Amino acid sequence: MGHGFAQPTTYARLSKGERYRLADHPRGFTFRKGGPRDPLAASPDAEDAVLRASEFDHAAAWADYARPAYGDLPEAVREAFALVDAREGLAQDCTLAVPIPEDLRPVLDALTTRELAEGAAVLHAVEHWQPSDAGQLRVGNRTGAGWKFANLADQVLAERLGLRSRFTREAYSGHSLRVVDGQLRAGYGGTRSHPDGEFWTWRELGLADGPEAVERARACAGPVRLESWEATAERVRAELVGREDSAALRGVLDPLQAMAPQGYRRASCPTCGGDPVFRSWTDHATDCPQGQRLRREDRIRKVRELAEVQVDALPEDIPVRGNVLASGDEDEDRAAEDAVLAALEDGEPWAWAVLRVRVRVQDWTAEAFLGGVSYWGPDADADVRRDLVPDLVHEACGELVDRMVDGEAFLRDLRL
Repeated sequence: MGHGFAQPTTYARLSKGERYRLADHPRGFTFRKGGPRDPLAASPDAEDAVLRASEFDHAAAWADYARPAYGDLPEAVREAFALVDAREGLAQDCTLAVPIPEDLRPVLDALTTRELAEGAAVLHAVEHWQPSDAGQLRVGNRTGAGWKFANLADQVLAERLGLRSRFTREAYSGHSLRVVDGQLRAGYGGTRSHPDGEFWTWRELGLADGPEAVERARACAGPVRLESWEATAERVRAELVGREDSAALRGVLDPLQAMAPQGYRRASCPTCGGDPVFRSWTDHATDCPQGQRLRREDRIRKVRELAEVQVDALPEDIPVRGNVLASGDEDEDRAAEDAVLAALEDGEPWAWAVLRVRVRVQDWTAEAFLGGVSYWGPDADADVRRDLVPDLVHEACGELVDRMVDGEAFLRDLRL
């Protein structure tokens, strides 16, 4: 949803180096220009301290709310999602909307407004909270299928409910009402002439499941003062979310409130008292090991962004025989060795090689090596770069940082 400089991701970058995923904060937030750098934070000592994205337990939210809510979805919704999941080539256009394929349009049109809204909200949560070790409970086979379903459903819902599409641009000032991930999202912004100054805020109010919900949500278009708008939005949200019978669905629609009694609160670093959940070394004391580790990782990331990377396949001195496989089956081991030797005879550079990664930043260079690399075929080079090179680049950049950290050039030229 375009809002000029007031786009939510822009505000996330205004914070002190932390990165927020707005899916973790479906209740929304308010940002005042010139106000605190961290729009989501309260005092760490306050009783109502705000739960932050880096503290949100995605795996617990998925297991407790999203996955059960998916199981409760009507069969027609899950069948429609399966079609989206199996579909190749679904991609966003320049407006960030996923164009609805002609053969999927009748499938989406056949779903009720309630089914579309609930499916979009649940599948969006499933997509963003699903842990990598979900195993047999995993939902979907193709990464991104959940948010793509929500993207398609939002377009159909906006048409049915007579609302502007979330993918059309609008000024950040004034009131707005859109369908975002199956929920009604009310927005409000003020310019410098507004009594409360320049600000932008949004709240997700509940499922966009029909005209009645839209009518309730339009109450947010009345208040002028920001405080009154926020109170109205919270009241409407309590009404719309509170009408849901399913505890799992209520948890999807408002996970922070649902999880608050479980004690997901801000913690302190046991060494220095800083905040350990942020990946920012500035939240720790200078001599804190945790802070020093985070600072090194931050420098590695910045060096990686500046580095030129060279990847080479060097001859491997270790013999192929006896070193390719150790399965315990001599015949299987020998077959694997024969395959490597045959690939070498065919001139495959990665069939049996030492991988060397060299990184360069200005006049600084570092190298990392990995022996016993064995890949061949038309995709061998791409597979090596995908599977092995990133870790070696990180290792080499770490060596570079460790050698540069005491030199003036590190701070002066790279400003790290």
